[in-house]
Amino acid sequence: SASHTGAIVNTATVSSSTTDPTPANNTSTTSTPTAPSANLATTKTLTTTAVPGRAVSWTIVVTNIGPATAVTPRVTDTVPASVSGVTATSTSPGWSCAVGADNVVSCVDDAMPPGSTATIIVSGTLSSLASGTLTNSATASSNTADGGAGTGVDGAAALFLIGDPKQAIYAFRGADIHTYLRAR
Repeated sequence: SASHTGAIVNTATVSSSTTDPTPANNTSTTSTPTAPSANLATTKTLTTTAVPGRAVSWTIVVTNIGPATAVTPRVTDTVPASVSGVTATSTSPGWSCAVGADNVVSCVDDAMPPGSTATIIVSGTLSSLASGTLTNSATASSNTADGGAGTGVDGAAALFLIGDPKQAIYAFRGADIHTYLRAR
């Protein structure tokens, strides 16, 4: 059973119609310790276009592939420092989310049965000075042993720069011609 705890004990005994001079070695027992396992898989998708100065949002979906219930499942997401006003909510019953220091999002539930999924929305505002690639990934874990290779899918997103090179000469607006030309 997927929820079995303790050990599985197996005993084998041999016998023969011939007299055995050492009958004490005709039986062997092995004991294999077991524990429930739950394989949590995580996918993360950028649900908005990453534009400096605008709202940005990701959807995290966690699935318990099983075979056992995940006890105290958790999702952790360290949102990049270039995102401010970070919020996190879950659309799944039982899950609660909080945003701590350094934009660390933590979401938790009491239990997650095999085959179930949870959806978490992480949002904020991308700095108007942001440039380059915006990378954000989430991980899922629980107090139940991980019975498989859970996946944390990278939430990398392209950062789109909008404007033209002539506008990039205005440093007083926070523009940088060299950054624009490298990104182009």
